[in-house]
Amino acid sequence: MKNGLWVFLSFLLLSAPLSAQLSGLVLDAKNNDPLAGANIYLAGTTIGTTTDSEGYFQLPDFRPSPGDTLVISFVGYIEKRLKLSNYRNPSTIYLTAAALQLGENIESWADRLDLARQEMPHITAEVKAAEIERYGSAEISDVFKKIPAVRLEGNDIDGRQIQIRGSNAGEVNVYLDGILINDLSAGNAADLSLIAVENIHKLEVLKGGSLPLLGSGAFGGVINIISRHEIESNMQFKSRLGSFETRSHQLSLNVPVHKNFYLSFFGQISSMKPEIEYFPSERFSEKTSAAAIETDKTNLSLNLDYFIGGHRLNARVYQYSLEYSKPGWQDVRRNLLAALVWNTRNDFTLSISQTIGRDEVDRSTVASTHYLYDYDTQRLNLRTTQKLEWRRIELNLLGDYFHDELENISRLKNLAGTSTYYRSELYDNRLAGAAVLSFTDRIDSLGNKYLKTFIGFREDLTASGYSRFTNNFGLNFDYRRGRWNHRPFFSYGKNVRFPTLIESAYAGELSIYTATDTIRQGLEPEFNSSWEVGAESEYSFRTPLIRSFSLALSLFHNQIYNKILTRPFGDALIQSQIGRNTTRGAELSAALKEIWSGLTLTASAMKLDISDKLLYDYKPESSLSLQAEYFHPAGFYLTTLYFIEGRSYAWYYDQSNTLRTTRIDGNWDVDLSAGYRFRLGGFEFNLQASGYNLFDNYSFDYYYLRKKFLQASLSVKHG
Repeated sequence: MKNGLWVFLSFLLLSAPLSAQLSGLVLDAKNNDPLAGANIYLAGTTIGTTTDSEGYFQLPDFRPSPGDTLVISFVGYIEKRLKLSNYRNPSTIYLTAAALQLGENIESWADRLDLARQEMPHITAEVKAAEIERYGSAEISDVFKKIPAVRLEGNDIDGRQIQIRGSNAGEVNVYLDGILINDLSAGNAADLSLIAVENIHKLEVLKGGSLPLLGSGAFGGVINIISRHEIESNMQFKSRLGSFETRSHQLSLNVPVHKNFYLSFFGQISSMKPEIEYFPSERFSEKTSAAAIETDKTNLSLNLDYFIGGHRLNARVYQYSLEYSKPGWQDVRRNLLAALVWNTRNDFTLSISQTIGRDEVDRSTVASTHYLYDYDTQRLNLRTTQKLEWRRIELNLLGDYFHDELENISRLKNLAGTSTYYRSELYDNRLAGAAVLSFTDRIDSLGNKYLKTFIGFREDLTASGYSRFTNNFGLNFDYRRGRWNHRPFFSYGKNVRFPTLIESAYAGELSIYTATDTIRQGLEPEFNSSWEVGAESEYSFRTPLIRSFSLALSLFHNQIYNKILTRPFGDALIQSQIGRNTTRGAELSAALKEIWSGLTLTASAMKLDISDKLLYDYKPESSLSLQAEYFHPAGFYLTTLYFIEGRSYAWYYDQSNTLRTTRIDGNWDVDLSAGYRFRLGGFEFNLQASGYNLFDNYSFDYYYLRKKFLQASLSVKHG
């Protein structure tokens, strides 16, 4: 039996096509970056292929004919044609970027101007729309489960808050189409509820505290979300039913209004009854079930693209609303984001954005007494970026201006009327400049070895009197040998996080805050020093059995001092600046792609060592995930994910003001999603059923984000 199996496998391997005789690399002529997805084919034939993620291609076997021409093309670049008789095999082919023409894919703009691609060397994880769609979850926390060292927790009241490598949520910067969405509360955390999962085109995770362009104050890293907007005319409608009486309906439209004017719209309304109370005494135990809780959400986005003379003008608006209600508690939350962006053909960008948030809470202990809380925030951001290239030198410049405002009003309403017992008006202005300079050196004549050196700088100035300069350094080595491609890297840098408006106000011991009080400087910035060393490797099999194997490993060290501590004590908040912590860790990920053309297997693991576990509480010491994805050309697909989180530690003050600590044991669970995509006439249907946290091992410990959830959905797309 064993011999028969080896014979069968040997037959498959021997029957596979022989290694192609025609191969090479396709690179950008200016910066030597590989061009993934470039088309290579013989003119007038069906013989062709595309480049892989490293720009490598290999044509299938063919019989050459006199006069054969090899064509190499890529969106946004000038097509190249080579006589086959003159082609030296293998060769490196350089394509020159062309001015973007009307009607070309908008994604080429996003790739060219994406600051995440210009940052210091670091480990990056990326999840695209097709993978999100197959996974099926409408809960954004599920999307991050397979990414090592990244996790979400929270609820409708606190929001979906993300952590990277054991960081706090306020130490992660989150961008939505270039707009910073971290709020102005004391925690400075972003609520990822602002964007619907189905409206994500691409989600990028940049890990590490050494990111001068996007990561100011982000000791853990950066989340970069790019929303969907297309130029092809289409319309899609989707409905979903699920546990906790979940109902969700969404509509997306992409309309070419004119030959150079495109409109994209996305809208979603959803409701559910999460059945979970948030009593402090149940912080580490089974939550109380309360069927009276109801939540209603709305996500809307509108995107306009106008192309003129090789330039692009983009306008975008996002709106998120939440209505949370239960007996004695009503919470209405509104968020609005608007931006206007101008991109030029020479890689210059000017953008202006405005974010507005309003949170209104009405709490009542008896019918005649209501406690009213209004929390209003505004942020104005003016940003300019410029990318300059000369031979093998690249310079990316960024300038930022922020104006932040916060107003907090607390009132008491009873039979005697309404009175204000607390009011704060806070504001600050911040100006920043950053630059990343990189040099690319070709070490060998064949272009198989490259060394790229990075130097980064950042200067921040605030109206409240803070001023800090930080610097970064990195190396990225690219080495190709046969079918292997290795990319080791190193980065080191410093980062600084300035106190939030509320933290500065607490330090001033002010009970009533006014606009004139906010220029007071009572706290020092928090500082971070971090380094990371790692490598990414990929082996291309190029056989019918399997396409490639990839492996990524990273070791990191993150030291924070001057940490601001805010601790509850009865009805008061005690604030000090004595926090100090060192986080060390390692993460590993591996993938086998396109086994038998349809199966992809991925695995990831993470291990953390946090020196002060009570300063950084609720941070699992380890994690593991195993995922299998299968997609059949006929339209059937299946995704399953097994994940484990290790133990973590936490503290709290009980109702008698006694400090208590606890250890939270680790848990495991399984997600499963299956669907079928098919066409009828001019319509494409996608029918899907999925379940998350199927074994319910987390119970209510982390609210319903980790509760067993079943759902079914149907989407219909035309165009």
